[in-house]
Amino acid sequence: MIMKTILKFVSMIAAASAILSCGGSETSQTPADALLERLSAQIEDGKIMFGHQDDLMYGHSWKIEDDADIFVQSDVKASCGKYPAVYGMDLGGIELQNPANLDKNYFDNMRKSAVAHHERGGITTFSWHPRNPLTGGDAWDVTSDQVVASILPGGEKHELFMGWLANAADFMESIKTADGQQVPLIFRPWHEHTGSWFWWGQRLCTTEQYKALWQMTYDYMVKERGMTQLVWAYSPGAGELSSAEVFGERYPGDEIIDMVGFDCYAGADRERYLASMKNALDITKAFAQEHGKLMAITETGYEGIKDPKWWTEVLYTVMKDYPVSYVLIWRNACDDNMQHHFYAPYPGHESQKDFEAFAGLDKMMFLETPRSELLSRLSGLVDQKKIMFGHQDTYLYGHSWKISSDETAFEKSDIKDVAGAYPALAGMDLGGIELDSPTNIDNNDFNKMRAAAVAHYLRGGVVTFSWHPRNPLTGGDTWDTSSKEVVASILPGGEKHEFFKGWLSKAADYLESIKTPDGKPVPVIFRPWHEHTRNFFWWGVDLCTVEQYKALWRMTYDYMTKERGFDHLVWSYSPDAGGLFTYEDFGAKYPGDDIIDMVGIDFYQFTPADMFIAKMKSSLDMTAAFAAEHGKLMAVTETGCEGIKNPKWWTEVLYPAIKDYPLSYVLTWRNACDEDMQHHFYAPFPGEESAEDFKAFAALDQIMFIQFKKFKL
Repeated sequence: MIMKTILKFVSMIAAASAILSCGGSETSQTPADALLERLSAQIEDGKIMFGHQDDLMYGHSWKIEDDADIFVQSDVKASCGKYPAVYGMDLGGIELQNPANLDKNYFDNMRKSAVAHHERGGITTFSWHPRNPLTGGDAWDVTSDQVVASILPGGEKHELFMGWLANAADFMESIKTADGQQVPLIFRPWHEHTGSWFWWGQRLCTTEQYKALWQMTYDYMVKERGMTQLVWAYSPGAGELSSAEVFGERYPGDEIIDMVGFDCYAGADRERYLASMKNALDITKAFAQEHGKLMAITETGYEGIKDPKWWTEVLYTVMKDYPVSYVLIWRNACDDNMQHHFYAPYPGHESQKDFEAFAGLDKMMFLETPRSELLSRLSGLVDQKKIMFGHQDTYLYGHSWKISSDETAFEKSDIKDVAGAYPALAGMDLGGIELDSPTNIDNNDFNKMRAAAVAHYLRGGVVTFSWHPRNPLTGGDTWDTSSKEVVASILPGGEKHEFFKGWLSKAADYLESIKTPDGKPVPVIFRPWHEHTRNFFWWGVDLCTVEQYKALWRMTYDYMTKERGFDHLVWSYSPDAGGLFTYEDFGAKYPGDDIIDMVGIDFYQFTPADMFIAKMKSSLDMTAAFAAEHGKLMAVTETGCEGIKNPKWWTEVLYPAIKDYPLSYVLTWRNACDEDMQHHFYAPFPGEESAEDFKAFAALDQIMFIQFKKFKL
């Protein structure tokens, strides 16, 4: 169902884009019409979009730079792995042509983030808290009941305010894609008018004046400016909605309004909030149906979210049976003196787990990223008790073959030749990319690796990359453990920091280049800094401190996600089981829940089968407990028996060791094609003595492969 929802959402976006791109035709829709059609289809599908105010601008403990180009941080995404489908911002301050709005968000950043959100598939809504044009105070200055009268035609501040409208229109009109297409926007001015806390409120103007304010705003932007990208939303405050008559008393008219909603905030009293919400939802639904309009919960939330089950037991419970297009939660302030002022969870907040459950409900719609889509897919397979089978370098070479220089189909595989199906997971390694080498440490051409990764993904498979970079301090290979200063040298302030940042850049460039023919990034399970519980590599257990190892992970993650804006990597942490003796060993150098998506172990058979099975199970017991405690997926990230010396290894050794665990995948290592390494193979090939047993293993219902289909790029 998750994938169905994603696909439908994407198809609606594509349809809207197609409509917008056919300009000049009499039948082409406006951006606003296309958005309304999309919203209507989503409601018919029984979905409610989740929204968050200022989501890409700041969060509980962070704020974007003054001049940002990448908008990837989000408390919502950090809490549930997905962006909100609706992104709210406010125009307050644009009327004065300030560089930043009333919440200190730079308008340039707001413009760019709205475009970024649109291109991700999201919807942007703007409210507006303009200053008081008569007194010069803020939007909450209610010292005069003549403000609205003063800005209507004939009023002393009319011309001033028309300039303000022009500034707001200019800004919204400037929100365009790179090819000049207007981004559709939900525009929600003059909200909460049923209260009297804004200068346009109930006691501050007459019904006629309020309606005239709306008409003037609409006429200027639509009739004078010809703006066709705005969906117009009307939203009273719920606290004052005693009846349908009150809801519609100041309604500007069906010719102006596209969407009706309300603003309603929670407090400590659950029942009072539920009653207020139900009353407002009933009134709004009846009004929307009578007038043929969409409906939404245009603002809500619980400041500080003091109820750890608020998402599933309160908000979802009260709104789930209504045709709500979206629900918008208010902002998470980042000011040091406003740590209590937040309405969405952030990592570590007591309601985060409940929010994850809320985000996973079929009815709720968030924005899936390549990363979250892959995680959803992997979680679904685990729920079905499926384990993907993987093989390193499976398309690039086998026991007695290597791909040709002109290979494009990637149909050859030792696994497929034996089992008649491809491995569900294809593993490869980035080692060598840091040196601009044309081939990696296993002599695989990087261009071929990229093409093979795309082919495997389009076949329905999952791709994972490890990385064995050379030693940046000594110049030796990845196994050069002659110095304990390597990690320290590449961290910020170290002599090789800038040098290593260049290596990170090259690895990132390559991962970014793995795209489908239509330019979409291929999601990748990325597994750097593995087997750190042993001393195999320069980042090993005795070669850096706990703090240094965690800092290495943090630097890698921050560069690729925060600096480069990647959202197609699933991050995997994998100790070597040979260095695991206690549960504490497993997590001793764990980089943190905000970085890691998946935990696993690397473990090869070097001992008799019964000892291998026992150690594998004890290590997986640790992994499963750690994964459950931290809410992560788990995998056997590397395994195998070199030369597969047991003809029944697959069904009598590997399968008994893994079958009782919620594994997303098991990856066996490579089948070397070098003539001097004929013993170095970990998967069967035609004629190998375990091939028949492997067929039986592949036929097990729990083990997942990809059925063979002819494929051409």
